[in-house]
This record gives sequence, structure tokens and C-alpha cells, in this order.
Amino acid sequence: MLATLVFGQTVQAAQVCLSGATPSTPTEQFNVDTTTGIATDQKTGLSWFVCSAGLTWNATTGACEGTANTYSWQDALTYADTFEYANFTDWRLPNIKELMSIIERQCSTPAINITVFTDNLTERYWSSSPVIASDGNGGVVGDTVWAVSFEEGSNNTPLKTSNSLVRLVRKVQ
Repeated sequence: MLATLVFGQTVQAAQVCLSGATPSTPTEQFNVDTTTGIATDQKTGLSWFVCSAGLTWNATTGACEGTANTYSWQDALTYADTFEYANFTDWRLPNIKELMSIIERQCSTPAINITVFTDNLTERYWSSSPVIASDGNGGVVGDTVWAVSFEEGSNNTPLKTSNSLVRLVRKVQ
């Protein structure tokens, strides 16, 4: 089931960062292609589409535009599997470690580098990493998935059937 969120400009104006703190994701760490809105993290070798799913990149303004979409986890996996952009077809949901690598630890609301990721959304984003737990009888259960809230940069484990935002990544060859 696809749901749509509408966001105003208040999130963008609300970011709070600790003065004097060393950034965990400095802008210089990313090579941003302003034509496509793809940011390559030189530290991890990952390329990120800087806009959340549902938003489009505007090369003229250098910003994401439109309305972000939320997805159940299964729908997010399907969306990522079929996403084609900038002549790349290998986009995917990031695993939890990859998703947490773009948290800007000196900032909140959002806890992300807003120079690189211009959509500035603070909500929860899916990872591809399911939570694996034992049912106590030797079986494995997994109704939850690791996700990251960019409000304050924390991880959490929502149900797979709930809705969250999507940010896509690919490994640079």
C-alpha cells in the first residue's frame, strides 16, 4: 500500500547543529553530481540519490521537489528493485549500516547533511535489514525491520507492514 506525505518548509528551517563540533558527514566527503542529484560518498564508495522516493531532482535549483512517498517494507523493496535513474538500474534499499553512515551526528531535525541531502525530511527511512529473532522454539521470526529516524539519527524497528520513507543507494563499481 502506497501512502503519500506532504511536507512544508518548516523542517528545513528547523535544523539544529552543535557549534564547534566536527561534522560526521562533511560536505567535502561527498561528490555531488548537480545534474543528476547523485551524491557519491568518497569514504564508503556508495552513491545515493539525494531525494527521497517520490521527489524529483531539479538541476536548475539544486534541490529535491515534489511529494515524498511512504511504503510498507515489501513495497519499498519492490520500488527499489524496479527503480531506474541516470542510466542505473542497480538501485536498492541500503542496509542499516549504510543508512546510518549518512547520519550527521552533530545535527538534529534533520540529522543529515542538508547541503548534500536537500529534501531535509526528518521521518523514518527503511533499511533492507530485517530484525531476526528466535521464537523460543528453535524457529526464526521476523516481523520488524531496522529503520532510521532522521529526526535525531536514531535507529528503530518498525513492523514491516507500517509505512516509512525510502532513500536509495548503489555501490560505485
